[in-house]
Amino acid sequence: MATKKQINKTIEYLSLQDDVRLDKKVRALKQRDWILFLLLYPSEKRLEAYFKYIHPLLTDRQVIKMFADVWTNSDLVYQSITECKSIFRTYGRTLMNNSEKKEFKNLPQKLKIYRGIRVPTLIDHGISWTLSKECAEKFMNMIRYSYLEELLSGEALPPELHLLEKEITKDEVICYFNRRNESEIIYIDDKNSKCLKRL
Repeated sequence: MATKKQINKTIEYLSLQDDVRLDKKVRALKQRDWILFLLLYPSEKRLEAYFKYIHPLLTDRQVIKMFADVWTNSDLVYQSITECKSIFRTYGRTLMNNSEKKEFKNLPQKLKIYRGIRVPTLIDHGISWTLSKECAEKFMNMIRYSYLEELLSGEALPPELHLLEKEITKDEVICYFNRRNESEIIYIDDKNSKCLKRL
């Protein structure tokens, strides 16, 4: 449980930053409204803010209760990938809600998972996969559109995109999330196995 001293230290640190939402963030911290605090950050900064300010204040039970929501409402998770892998390894499937646990139980033993990536990231360290090829294609196209402005300004080369496919067993799945109807599979391949198929 977060002590008042810990919260005040976090507020003191936040006060040193130039932030137009500082008052709202301080109020959320004082009220121990961790989710509101994180929602005051853009989705690409949420996980970073979670690990920097909120995670040190939480009990294991609170981590289990809120981490999956933070994860599924964040973008650009690679900035905090080491910390995320640690959370997933520590808490595993306890992070899934009851509906996800029920859906996971009904999945077959052998799974085909997909992931959209951008080259030169051929050695892909991402852990977010999906059971849906269409969903992976959607994310791959989101990567493409995120570079559109840079391409039009002549500041970047078009990204080379690939759709990856991999067969795994259900036992290799760390977590299954379906809060955003994405059939997300958290899969950590520490061996960086080569049994990937590019589609």
